[in-house]
Amino acid sequence: MKFNSTGETMNTISIRLTAVLIALQAVPAAAQTQSELKERCTQLTTYFDYYGVSRGENSDGGRNWTRIGASIDCDHGRYEQGISAMEALMRRKAFDVPPPDVAATPDGRVEPIAMAPQAPKAEEQLGEASTR
Repeated sequence: MKFNSTGETMNTISIRLTAVLIALQAVPAAAQTQSELKERCTQLTTYFDYYGVSRGENSDGGRNWTRIGASIDCDHGRYEQGISAMEALMRRKAFDVPPPDVAATPDGRVEPIAMAPQAPKAEEQLGEASTR
């Protein structure tokens, strides 16, 4: 086993570094404002209402319990839970989850959201540092 100057193994150091990188990736999502999260939550539920409803017998659309629960979460200010529930539902229904700045419906009920610029991801920062 290799040890550094403080007596930690290299595996311990790599685990800590990985944890830091994961935490840094979560920062941009947490940096979104409440109004942006609310708008995204509404965007996903309305998008699902438009594309998730059909006349086929396997369609549950707006009556889907996960969709209803996500809408309730959004109405009560639990935007992150509503967004993650809608994204999971859309994946289960074989939808591609649209990015906020792209999602739209032909009738105009859903329009792209102009998101505030986000900080670069940790791996992008590391990549820039290594090329210098």
